[in-house]
Amino acid sequence: MKWCEHCKVHVNTDRKVCPLCFNSLKSDAGSDISMDNKVENDFKTYPSRKIKKKKKSIAYKIFAFLCLVSILTTGIINFFTHKEGEIWWSLIVLFGVIYVYTLVRSTILSKIYIIKRLVIQEIIISIVLFAIDKLSGDIGWSYEIVIPLVLISTNMANAMILMINRKHFSDGFISMIGSLFIGFIPFILQLCNVIEGDGLWAPLVSACVSVCILSGIFIFGGRSSKEELEKRFHV
Repeated sequence: MKWCEHCKVHVNTDRKVCPLCFNSLKSDAGSDISMDNKVENDFKTYPSRKIKKKKKSIAYKIFAFLCLVSILTTGIINFFTHKEGEIWWSLIVLFGVIYVYTLVRSTILSKIYIIKRLVIQEIIISIVLFAIDKLSGDIGWSYEIVIPLVLISTNMANAMILMINRKHFSDGFISMIGSLFIGFIPFILQLCNVIEGDGLWAPLVSACVSVCILSGIFIFGGRSSKEELEKRFHV
C-alpha cells in the first residue's frame, strides 16, 4: 500500500505514480493496518461530481450546418444529373464530409487522450478510403496499400506516445491494444481470401508491426501492462 500526498489517499499498487494525479507515491509505513481501519480512518468521502453539459459554440453550429448543407446539396444535384453507368459522386462527398466532421469533433475539439483520438481517426479514415475505393471502381488501392499504411503509421505513433508519456500509460493502454488488433484485420482478410490483389505486402507489414509493438508493450511495460489487463478484463 502506498500513500499519495497530493490526493491524501492510500493506493494499493506497485506503481511509482498516483493513478489520479500522477504525482509520485510514497511507501506507507502503516500498510499493515487492516483495510477496515484504513477505510474508517484514512479515506475521505467526497461529494458527487456534477457534470455540466457544455453548450455548443456558434462556430461549431455553423460548421455542422455547412456540413449538412453540403451533403444535401450535392445529393440533390447528383440525383437530378445522374446518368446510367456513372458513379454516384455525391456519396464520395458524403464520406468526405463525415470524415471532416469527425476530425473536428473527435480530434480537434475533443479533450480525450490523444491515443484514443488517433484510433478514432484511424477507424474513420479507413472506412472513408474503403468506401471511396468501392465507389470509384473497386480498384483495390485502399485495402492493398493505403489502409494498411494508415494502420502502421497510427500504431507507430501511438507506441511512441505511450513510451514518451509513461504517466498516462493506463489512459492509452486499451486504445493502443485495440489499435494493434485492428492492424491485423487487412492481413486476416487476405488469409481468408476476402481481399485479393497483386500488392498485398502492406497488410503483411501491418500485421508484423502490430506483433512487434504488442510484444514490446508487454516486455517493456512489465507490471504496468499486467495490472492494466487485470483491471480491464478482471483476469
